[in-house]
Amino acid sequence: MKHIYLLLILTAYFSTVFGQRKMDLVDLYNYKHTINNTDHKAVFQLQDKEMNLRAVKTDRNYYWYSNNQLKITQGGYEGRLLNGNYTAFYVDQSLKEQGMFENGLKVGEWKKWAPQGKLSEQATFKNGRLNGMFYKYNFSGNLVEKGAYKRGEKNGVWKTYIKLDSVVLTHYIQGKIYVPKASLWRRLFLKKEK
Repeated sequence: MKHIYLLLILTAYFSTVFGQRKMDLVDLYNYKHTINNTDHKAVFQLQDKEMNLRAVKTDRNYYWYSNNQLKITQGGYEGRLLNGNYTAFYVDQSLKEQGMFENGLKVGEWKKWAPQGKLSEQATFKNGRLNGMFYKYNFSGNLVEKGAYKRGEKNGVWKTYIKLDSVVLTHYIQGKIYVPKASLWRRLFLKKEK
């Protein structure tokens, strides 16, 4: 009977010790890292050490961590990739930049703020490339530019706000400016005015 009690106690002890140790290792991967620079502070998460990328894309910027520094390189990396939430703060603790990384690439909505606290830029990323709506604001918080990206290139109609009542429209297809042809109705109407 003493052997059974001893066996139960030893089993409980070792399962607690090894169970806790495994939990500690898992928690280390989800740990938020913080780097303090002279002009800002960054809080971020890293990719698990065991995860490897299948193929690195040469046209993408990879964000990674090594020797207590954040680094950005195109087409490769040498440390642990950023993976998860990312937030950067100015020295006064106001937001500077916020978004998400997946395998070292920017994904989803990213926002940037000016030192005065006003939103300065809002963009959407997919697999490390701009893809979706893009908004740029001036120091007063007024919209100055609006458009869409597709696979990293400007696409569709972009609006540049010169004044509250002045807008310049620029048309893009795959990053190149184009001038749209006038519709038949518009061509007929313009001929009648002349």
